[in-house]
Amino acid sequence: MWRHTEDVAVVDSGDRVAVLDLASLAVPPRILEGSAAAIWRAVDGERTALQVVESVAKSFGAETAEIKADVVTFLASLASAGLLVES
Repeated sequence: MWRHTEDVAVVDSGDRVAVLDLASLAVPPRILEGSAAAIWRAVDGERTALQVVESVAKSFGAETAEIKADVVTFLASLASAGLLVES
């Protein structure tokens, strides 16, 4: 299951999501748009990586197999940045 870390501040304006790691204020906020914002929104603490992929695929009318590698890679990059954790 993927979830947002506790030390993250988020502003979701509809078109984009701004994410700030409150534990690392020297790091600028990340601005997520398009598929990146959709991936962020799909992470709800109850979905596995595959379920996040399926949610994003459905949102964009894409095939799960076509986007799986990109979504999983992006989840890993957000985890490396300290914004997500997998439990």
